[in-house]
Amino acid sequence: MSMYKDVGFGNLYRKLSQYPLMRRWEKQYEIKSGLQAPYDPYINDDPDIFGFQCEFSDSLSGLREGIYDLVFNFGFVQRDPELIYGMRRVSRSYVAAFVPNAYNFGHGFIHPMYHKMRRSVCNHIDRGDRTLMTLPGLESLFEKAKLTIVEKGYVDIPPWLDTVVHVSELFGSSGPKPLKFPLPKALVHVEKLWPYWFKKVQAHHVYALGRV
Repeated sequence: MSMYKDVGFGNLYRKLSQYPLMRRWEKQYEIKSGLQAPYDPYINDDPDIFGFQCEFSDSLSGLREGIYDLVFNFGFVQRDPELIYGMRRVSRSYVAAFVPNAYNFGHGFIHPMYHKMRRSVCNHIDRGDRTLMTLPGLESLFEKAKLTIVEKGYVDIPPWLDTVVHVSELFGSSGPKPLKFPLPKALVHVEKLWPYWFKKVQAHHVYALGRV
């Protein structure tokens, strides 16, 4: 687990849930090259998502057409839906997007309440078009971009709510320190046992994988 950047307990769990899914894609769909663009270097700069060296870019502009087997990003298309067309342009095979789940109570109520009480502007990834933070909304975006969805679903489904806000933001530097004990990988396997209705409201993120 030391391979994953420590930016919080919740983000570590997200990687333990999301990355095995993507490594399965690598094998199942014979993906040999990947690009994450745009990306947030604070939480998404891991070079070992796949068995090959994944590339990162803060922009899709200037890249040649059809040069990657998979182009993906995390928490961006709901903020800028037009990105999907740039992703499709530089991919020769697949496009994937992960977005926050609008149905999660922590995301839909607790997080907005936090900013309302603090009278602060949200700079987290959990902002943008809420209609695109649902499975039907993400499907619709892929269909508009003429991407054939081969997989879709929910990922990052721990038993706690998605409050988004980090401990340091809640309490400042004088607050409690982030938890440092190892997160059991076995905890992620519990996700397979959740019923569909629970995944729909408890998952922190929604995803879709489409073929060009």
